[in-house]
Amino acid sequence: MDEIIGMVRSRLSRERMGGRVARGSLQTILVNGTGAGASALVQIGLAQTLGSKSAFGTYLLVMGWLYLAQLFGKLELDVTSVRFIGSYVATERWGLLRGFLRTSHSVVLGMSTAIAVLAVPGILWFSDKLELKHHALPEALLVACALLPVATLLLLEGSVLQGFHRYLEAQLPLNLLRPIVFGLLLLVGVFVIGVKLTVPMAIGMNLVSAFAALCLALTWRRRAMPAEVRAAKPEYDKRTWARTAYPVFAVSLSQVVISQQADIIVVGVMLTTAQAAVYGAASQLTMPVTLAASSVTFVAQSIIADLYAREPARLQSLIRAVTWLSAALTIPIAAGLIVLGKPLLNLYGEGYAAGYTILVILTIAQVVIGLVGSLAGYLLTMTAHEKEAAWIIGISAALNLVLALILTPRFGPVGTASATLIAALARTIALKVYIGRAMGLKLPAF
Repeated sequence: MDEIIGMVRSRLSRERMGGRVARGSLQTILVNGTGAGASALVQIGLAQTLGSKSAFGTYLLVMGWLYLAQLFGKLELDVTSVRFIGSYVATERWGLLRGFLRTSHSVVLGMSTAIAVLAVPGILWFSDKLELKHHALPEALLVACALLPVATLLLLEGSVLQGFHRYLEAQLPLNLLRPIVFGLLLLVGVFVIGVKLTVPMAIGMNLVSAFAALCLALTWRRRAMPAEVRAAKPEYDKRTWARTAYPVFAVSLSQVVISQQADIIVVGVMLTTAQAAVYGAASQLTMPVTLAASSVTFVAQSIIADLYAREPARLQSLIRAVTWLSAALTIPIAAGLIVLGKPLLNLYGEGYAAGYTILVILTIAQVVIGLVGSLAGYLLTMTAHEKEAAWIIGISAALNLVLALILTPRFGPVGTASATLIAALARTIALKVYIGRAMGLKLPAF
């Protein structure tokens, strides 16, 4: 391990971008690591206190649907915020920045609220059929409708702070404060007051914690706003914003299909909520791998937009720094998960160790995405290649969906995980080849 650390440190010292990425990544690693630990404890507590795998699986199923609804609620204006804010700050176009901030906030609030309001009649209309999956599913979905606008705005505000290079402030509300408040509510409600936890109550606790995180994010966003933005007259370039957001939305929709949240929906709908609980537990344990890689790419996103606007020749240096940092973080964590997977799954309760094979498959998929796939996607969406990214990721998403529909009924949750791994490999290879040919950049770059 000492040799690996020394090798990474030596390599980064030769890269001009290494120090900048490493400093920003260190902050996000500390926040994400603490938040991941808190989130894992909360999920284990939920699995234990909800009383059955079926109830926990229902909670995960509702959160999976919420994750999908958030995509349509924010229309990927959170991702494009990082790009445009970074670009406008770098070029000091304060009027456009103020106009973009106003527009993105109004659109996200309006869309997420509209989706929530429109979903309520549908949930009530099909409540009898939803109860066949789990008796608490309709009520839990109704509470999730109230959570949707809050959670979606929280994502947007985090991206705005990220665009201003406020990495710590961008991460703290969502990845640390929210799970901590959720955990405190769970402790007080179940162990102090003594209430019997239900799935709708768990979603309600999530709503309270998300609202607390949003209030903090809004406060920090106001403080991070440059004085020049407040003084500037709003300018609007909605055609450019929309032209950029639509392909990014297509990319993200495809990524949702490949995501583990979509896998939980597939397992929960095609199989049972109890099997969805086992799959969800395995996927949650891979979160440290995901967060380790995202801590690096999170910092890199705004730097990509900045370099593309001013010094595109330095992108390869950034790629090398990100690759080395990602490898140093993800590979040891993945090895630990594979070795300790069964004892960790047993923490969720009896029967969860059956998800060990799923855990191994998803861990390998996350390493592949962490080392190449995630950065490759951001390289395209942050450098005006979002249409090409949409095609590549869209095709891989279709492959994942087809494979999941074929493999899940035959092999159960293991088939779902295998479909995700195959699609992740296909997407990574395709993105690597395109970036090499179209942009002249090498991925991965050791």
